[in-house]
Amino acid sequence: MVAGRVLCRNRASTLLKLLQALVLAVVMFVGSTGLPSKGAANGGTLIFEERVAEYLISVTVNPPTPVPGLILIGIIVKAVVSTNGDDHSSLVNVATELSVTATGPNDHVIGPLQPRPVLPGISHFDFALGVHQSGDWSLSLDLSGQLGNATAVVPLNVKADDVVSGQETVGQPSLTGWMPVILIALVAIAVIPIWMAIKRRGAMP
Repeated sequence: MVAGRVLCRNRASTLLKLLQALVLAVVMFVGSTGLPSKGAANGGTLIFEERVAEYLISVTVNPPTPVPGLILIGIIVKAVVSTNGDDHSSLVNVATELSVTATGPNDHVIGPLQPRPVLPGISHFDFALGVHQSGDWSLSLDLSGQLGNATAVVPLNVKADDVVSGQETVGQPSLTGWMPVILIALVAIAVIPIWMAIKRRGAMP
């Protein structure tokens, strides 16, 4: 009789663990497909990365699909330094001054702006650009530093709010379809302990 109770308890415990693992897998899958990742939301989207003269220039934007309003621009500049001949090089931090001019539709111009680096001696610039018109824009980046002067032109497409809203409605998965599965799993987790208690009482002499 004791062995039967132990076996029943072990089977119920194993079933409960399997069910909990299934619920965790479902929740993680829904979260990964239905919600934007933290990295995408906070890190910005890379729209430009090229070597210009002796500099490697990287530009990110946030939100990933810019719309009229404030657009967060991130610019990182590193020096391309030869380490073993012309075919081998490495990237090192470098201090530069940066001037940014944004040109949009109908020759609308913003700037020039002189963003300050996040840390002295490192060419990492973060700033907000107020754009109030959708369309094709370009960012003109004028650099000056120890390795000379350089200019890069970065295309920036700003979409209208209604276009972005329509794309998100069509392309983004909804959590509504997964709610029945999640609810059933949660109810099952709540029922299993009750079932275990009933079986335990029934097995008692």
